[in-house]
Amino acid sequence: MLKKQTRHRPLNSIFEVGTITKHSPDLRALFNQARQNLDIQTVFDNCLPALFVGVFQVNQIKQGVLIITGQSAAIATRLRFEQDAVIEALQAKLGAQTIQRLEIRIRPKAKIPKKVNVNNKLSKDSAQLLIEEAKQTQDVELRKAIEKLAQQAD
Repeated sequence: MLKKQTRHRPLNSIFEVGTITKHSPDLRALFNQARQNLDIQTVFDNCLPALFVGVFQVNQIKQGVLIITGQSAAIATRLRFEQDAVIEALQAKLGAQTIQRLEIRIRPKAKIPKKVNVNNKLSKDSAQLLIEEAKQTQDVELRKAIEKLAQQAD
């Protein structure tokens, strides 16, 4: 006789924040902080001039200081000239005591090093020179290493 199959729940109910964080207050606090940062990011982007929208990432609010991060020092300097107007707009939307100043940090984008093609093959002339040098070398270990290197020729 076949077993009755269990009813499947939709994934969106399984992965709800309340369900995931029900047994972990630390995880719940982390999700709440992330949600608060996302809300502040939206308000912050709405208070910025068009040039700066999407350029800076809100990190946190700490004792009346909004800490943001950007990738370019030049754009950060331009925002510092505009920060009084941005702070006024943020205070109007979030409350006068919420944010008193901005702290702008620079975190440049990590550069991925380009892979350099290195030609590790020796020419036949270089290999011949190495073989001749190995014949004149007194040290046995060094001679073996030079001969091994000479064998890597084209």
